[in-house]
Amino acid sequence: MNQYFVYGVGFLAQLLFSARLLVQWLFSERAGRVMSPLLFWQLSIVASFILMVYGIL
Repeated sequence: MNQYFVYGVGFLAQLLFSARLLVQWLFSERAGRVMSPLLFWQLSIVASFILMVYGIL
């Protein structure tokens, strides 16, 4: 398997985990209170799955 593909999968997982923080921050700022929107949890699940795949590769 191409090592760049494996690195790409890992970077994608990290990017999605970072996006969770931005999503929660933006939603919380708009609402004026702490929020955990559905998109935050969806990104968490997808990023966790991709990170698991990266670990297997």
